[in-house]
Amino acid sequence: MHHEDIKASIRKSGSSPARIARHLKVSPATVSNVIKGHTVSARIAQHISQVTGKRFSELWPGKYPRLSFVEAFGMAPASAAKAEAEVSRAAASKPARRPAQQRAAA
Repeated sequence: MHHEDIKASIRKSGSSPARIARHLKVSPATVSNVIKGHTVSARIAQHISQVTGKRFSELWPGKYPRLSFVEAFGMAPASAAKAEAEVSRAAASKPARRPAQQRAAA
């Protein structure tokens, strides 16, 4: 979606990029850069998605694949991040497997 269309959607919802910036305690330039696709911020993109009622994949096709995946399966981003952290922690705690050749030689 073109950045002017995203801004129009924000305004149609009764908000503005400046109001979003104040709410999230970031600069208006940061919100503008996310809207234009120059900067990636999941937190700001999520808020814009909630304000407009549009999906990430509709607002920024291909820009936020992880968030689009979360959206598709109906998980809240916080629970998805927690699940991802648990998977990473579990992978880190597993001992590394030796290749089959090394196991056979031992």
